[in-house]
Amino acid sequence: MKTIECKVNSIERLSGDNYRIELDPDMVGVKQPLFAAGQYLQLLVPGVADGFFSIASAPQAPIIELHIEAPEALENSTAILRYLKAQLKSGEALQVALPLGKSCLDHAPDLDIVLIAAGTGFAQMKSIIEFLQQSGFRRNLSLYWGVRTASDMYARSIAEDWMRQGKLRFVAVTADNVDNEWQGHHAELIRAAIEGRHDWKSTMVFASGSPTMVYSALDALQPLGLPEDRFYSDVLEYAPRAR
Repeated sequence: MKTIECKVNSIERLSGDNYRIELDPDMVGVKQPLFAAGQYLQLLVPGVADGFFSIASAPQAPIIELHIEAPEALENSTAILRYLKAQLKSGEALQVALPLGKSCLDHAPDLDIVLIAAGTGFAQMKSIIEFLQQSGFRRNLSLYWGVRTASDMYARSIAEDWMRQGKLRFVAVTADNVDNEWQGHHAELIRAAIEGRHDWKSTMVFASGSPTMVYSALDALQPLGLPEDRFYSDVLEYAPRAR
């Protein structure tokens, strides 16, 4: 892990409380790539202990893209967004620690890939998809993206463009419920992946969302033939199950 300086290039409101942040890393003395597809970073924001965000851009990209959900109820996220806006206005750099996370890819595997994302978990999947598109990946690629309400699917047009171009299969799952822990939200997303009728024995899965969703997905897919060592999620690292 390294600590580097980044300038804030832009802040774009995508929909609702979701924002796209573009950072320009200072590459002096740093060799590419800074991270592997699917990893995350930490924004070192004064006075804020938690600043962890999935990287939404591919390792080959010249910028670092983040997707931040910052509703008023989330004090940490709103504080981070205010800080980023101040840095954008002043032109001053911020400190970024990276890379973090083991749920990632550094080559195109000879296996089908299923991506299961909830909310801004789409950011991690975007990095993986764009990396695979540039890495000669020839197997089946599927994205299942679940959100609480239709307005939360802030980058649906991007995923639909990928599908129209024949780059992946995309299934949108909208819960239409404001409660993020509503169990039906998780069940519908996982059910959609199961109904895709994948050959789970020849598939690797990346899942990004709450621990409840991630472990529900693991428990549902293992009996269908998915090897446990082909299921990847940062949740397995930061919220391991009790043994």
